[in-house]
Amino acid sequence: MQRFLHLAAVLLLLSACTPEPPAPLRIGTCIRVGCEQLYLARDLGYYGDAPVRIVEYSSATEVLRAFRSGALDAVAVSLDEAMQLAQHSPLRVVLVMNFSNGAAVVLGQPGLKAFADIKGSRVGVENTALGAYVLARALQINGLQPGDIRVVHLPIDVQKRAFEEKRVDAVVTFEPVHSEREAAGAHHLFDSKQLPGEMVNVVAVRKEYLDRNPRVVEALLRGWFKALDHYKAKPNESTQRMATDRALPPQQFHASLDGFRFPGLGENLRLFTDRPPLKGRVEMLSSFMLQHGLLDVAVVGHDIMDARPLMDAAATARNG
Repeated sequence: MQRFLHLAAVLLLLSACTPEPPAPLRIGTCIRVGCEQLYLARDLGYYGDAPVRIVEYSSATEVLRAFRSGALDAVAVSLDEAMQLAQHSPLRVVLVMNFSNGAAVVLGQPGLKAFADIKGSRVGVENTALGAYVLARALQINGLQPGDIRVVHLPIDVQKRAFEEKRVDAVVTFEPVHSEREAAGAHHLFDSKQLPGEMVNVVAVRKEYLDRNPRVVEALLRGWFKALDHYKAKPNESTQRMATDRALPPQQFHASLDGFRFPGLGENLRLFTDRPPLKGRVEMLSSFMLQHGLLDVAVVGHDIMDARPLMDAAATARNG
């Protein structure tokens, strides 16, 4: 009996010393093309043993709702959307995935020839910060006021049908709706090339998860950068993989990626650690979004940004 009790005590001690496996990182994405390298990294095994779980939704609206409800630990969203989430859920931006360079567009029905023609029109836009921001800036640049149009809230997954049925005269949209509608005769009225450096897509992680599982977040970032390198080294193979995943012709998918610029690890580190790149962008966005009712309170860059996972990923890369 004494020997049994001794053995039980040893087993109990060993179990107490065994580290608890990290919780899965549930990261939400939608059908925006700019986050497809997350899937490429998964398919190529670049996350290693890290429990990264990618959850796809049909629209950004659903991604934001899932994060707010606690169903997700991280999101791939636009910077302004992350800032909106940060008002109610402590989070940290840990990666700049890309800068939009024409990926966000305003398309009009064939009767609209220029952006100024949308005055008095019904404009479909997803009810998120990103869609609202693009529309607000497009109006501002073209000398129009919000009251000059009628906004119709449309999730990205229903925009195509609404446009086909002419329930809207114009739409703020992204790929794959952009290419499909333009090929069908829609007119290109505005795009994010006219907003250089303003449209930033990021990965944001719930602060509590990051504090408890920093290695999993680091693995996510390392996998992302490996996928970017793989795309650069083998663009045809990578495009074929990602296009198949999206059920798009490879040529169309490759062209859609031209609407983004993807910063590597070194540029990401500079964006997070130099002043003013990303922190300055957060504060400029915060001011604009407060003015247009897209934020309730100001968001400060250093409050929502965390460079530690990038630094850890860089250290791991240096050490082989």
